[in-house]
Amino acid sequence: MLVAACLLGCGGSEQFPVHGTVTFCGEPVPVGTVSLEPTKSLGDIAPTGFAVIENGRFETDPERGCVAGPHVARIVGYDGKPLPIEEEMAAEVIAGHEDEPGLAVGSPIFAEYTCEVDIEGPGLELEIEVPAELAVKTGQP
Repeated sequence: MLVAACLLGCGGSEQFPVHGTVTFCGEPVPVGTVSLEPTKSLGDIAPTGFAVIENGRFETDPERGCVAGPHVARIVGYDGKPLPIEEEMAAEVIAGHEDEPGLAVGSPIFAEYTCEVDIEGPGLELEIEVPAELAVKTGQP
């Protein structure tokens, strides 16, 4: 409650959802995450936005979105093909969380990618292309 009061009382900016697409080698990233971290220019209390990537699309929670201004986007992507241990874990249903997606994400398809993005305001559609040179080497011919 104290943090919320400070955000409101300290001139906190309006938060809004951010959505967009993430592609790699021209294809939608099957599964992954996007973290939108405010730069220091937005102050120490600006919120970090977070979203899950599904079939190349993401959207932050409307109630825990971002504020306008410069951010660093951190993107992690996976092939979406569950590893055996993930299949076991994803099959487990935790009481009260039946509607949440399973934990199966598969193998990484690229190294973590960071880039600067300017979040101008509500309704912005971010389009992020992860560079091909970040591909994870699988060791297979």
